[in-house]
Amino acid sequence: MEEALAAYDRAIKIDPRNADAHIRRGVLLCDYLDRPGEAIAEFDLAIELDPRSAEAHTNRGIALHAMGRVEEALATCDRAIELDPRSALAHASRGVALCDVGRLVEGLAEFDRAIELNGQYAEAYNSRGTALRELGGLEEAIAAFERAIELDPRDYKPHYNLGNALAAKGDVEAAIAAFGEAIRLRPDVAEVHCNLGLALMRLGRLQEAVTHLRRGHELGSRRADWAYPSGQWLEDAERKANLEARLDQVLSGQAQPLHAVERIEFALALYAKVRHAESARMYAEAFADDAALAEDLGKSHRYNAACSAALAAAESRNAGARRTRPNPPTA
Repeated sequence: MEEALAAYDRAIKIDPRNADAHIRRGVLLCDYLDRPGEAIAEFDLAIELDPRSAEAHTNRGIALHAMGRVEEALATCDRAIELDPRSALAHASRGVALCDVGRLVEGLAEFDRAIELNGQYAEAYNSRGTALRELGGLEEAIAAFERAIELDPRDYKPHYNLGNALAAKGDVEAAIAAFGEAIRLRPDVAEVHCNLGLALMRLGRLQEAVTHLRRGHELGSRRADWAYPSGQWLEDAERKANLEARLDQVLSGQAQPLHAVERIEFALALYAKVRHAESARMYAEAFADDAALAEDLGKSHRYNAACSAALAAAESRNAGARRTRPNPPTA
């Protein structure tokens, strides 16, 4: 990227009035080097040289949006669309800005217009999926992310967004696969590692979860804008992984939980491993040690214990039915 930047610098030195060179340099600064402030200066120069350049206005809007100047970005995209109503990039960029200020339906309409103008526009499908998910259209969002991946399988973002949508749907295994592909494509994105770690925790794959949550926390903590409580997630995963390492000893009687609350944590770990009978027994022992745990309705321990017991009973009945099933008739 730095070599490309130097090449644009040489081009501009040769021909300072080359508006396209200023646009290309600005795109490189904004999209690849994360320097949107410098990019805006390049787009301003390009607009000064060619005031009717819809591309310069559109990219200026993208850079303004990257700096959090959303209303200015919207106005700039409006100008770009006025100059070139058939610019798919301008419509998609305006849609992203609209979604950022909560105008999701209008944003979705802009993404649809961008796709109408360019049916191969992968990023517009990705943005469309994000808007649909926010609006509650989970299945449509998944279809949009899958179409974006089909068009551009090398972009990590739709893989990541697909993972989030699948996790929200409850298809955690598929979500893990999508997050894994996103990490393969871009291993340095903190959010992807964190969300993969959380998905792994849902399946009880705690050691793997710790690895990804730790990496996500390391990457995210270096950023000034980092808002995920990743340190808390990592601490929780490490504690549960330590419990898992003691689980077999506790179940065999070689070791005992330290207190009733730890029995609850073992019960949750067993539930995640689909060991419902052992989970129900652990809940019962916790309540026997400290009856107040069952009375604390806010923490749902009694409800979770009932779920474990009901599932254990269903599994026992199904196993009994399988044992007493008659042999199939012979030919």
